[in-house]
Amino acid sequence: MAKRLLRIPAHTIPEKWAEISGKKVNIVFGNGGVLLATLLQLKNGNLEIKDTRLAKQKLDLNQISEIILDY
Repeated sequence: MAKRLLRIPAHTIPEKWAEISGKKVNIVFGNGGVLLATLLQLKNGNLEIKDTRLAKQKLDLNQISEIILDY
């Protein structure tokens, strides 16, 4: 079964925020690492997320390469 993926480059996250807020996504970092998380809040260039262990974290948008949303 094919998946439909929406790839959102880091520089477009603020303008797509209404569409992706509260969704479970894969966050791809500049170094190639990937983190599965739920998007909670975007404020002052920081992204607040909840990881799979339900811990809240803040990420700087400059660390992120893209966000991948599976819908």
